[in-house]
Amino acid sequence: MTAECYLELKLLSVAFIGLFLSLLLGFLTSTSAFPEDDSTKIPFFNPRPTNVSYNTGETAVLSCSVMNVDARYVVWRRTSEPNPISFGEYIYSPDPRFNVSRNPRRHEWNLRIRDVQLTDGGVYECAISSRKKYIRHVLLRVYAVSMTGSKFVTKGETISLQCNATGSYHAPDDIDWFKDGNKLIPSVTNNIKVNTELKYEDRTLTSMLVVKHSKLEDAGIYVCRSTDLEIASNHVHVLDEGESRHNVKRVSGMKLSLHSPLACLVLVFLVIVGCIIGLSIHAVICFYISIDKIFSFFFA
Repeated sequence: MTAECYLELKLLSVAFIGLFLSLLLGFLTSTSAFPEDDSTKIPFFNPRPTNVSYNTGETAVLSCSVMNVDARYVVWRRTSEPNPISFGEYIYSPDPRFNVSRNPRRHEWNLRIRDVQLTDGGVYECAISSRKKYIRHVLLRVYAVSMTGSKFVTKGETISLQCNATGSYHAPDDIDWFKDGNKLIPSVTNNIKVNTELKYEDRTLTSMLVVKHSKLEDAGIYVCRSTDLEIASNHVHVLDEGESRHNVKRVSGMKLSLHSPLACLVLVFLVIVGCIIGLSIHAVICFYISIDKIFSFFFA
């Protein structure tokens, strides 16, 4: 073989080696060599509610369902705070109310908040740990409705009830009142009056229900309902003045005294019974005095 032929073969082999390396490099950098860059393996979120509402004290559940997580992690974070709440199933937050509920069948990493409070309201994000940003935002609204006021009134007295409705971002638009399921309409003829006050800084709407000159039929279960459909209730009892006084007299008449005629009869009865069963008179009297003190304590 001449030197010229040998040189041509060497050049040809170098060309083949270069082509092979080019093809190998192209394969290694292609989408088939790296599944994470394959469009079928890119993480994506399944449809889940992105706007949820709860009352204070309930357990809030923020759902996040992600496909093709693979070796990545699901991270929960509140957008107003720099630190994450959870990383995978590990809870980073020091707040013990937070935990992540994992459901592999539904591909879910749900954030749960026990005893949710107004301060928990806000925007949360469910993100995937990767170079690209995969984020799903969930808005949590927390509402609180409470009622204070009259529970027992005597007929003719005024029933006063106050309802406070607070929202995470803003106060409710209005509050409606109901009694035994029927909506109350304020008017002069039925002695019902409603006053409403809005406190912007507290995000609270306060409504005061006043029922003047209460009647026995005004007794019942009163409910206040905000436009957010949150409710609070209070059971109001209207007492008849004559009956209540009679009941008080009857109970107070049960008090025993050593100086009353009834006490003397009881003492004689106890002495007779004591003699029959062999007790001393002193023991019977001591026993009676003990009973008298007990009655005096409960019915004084």
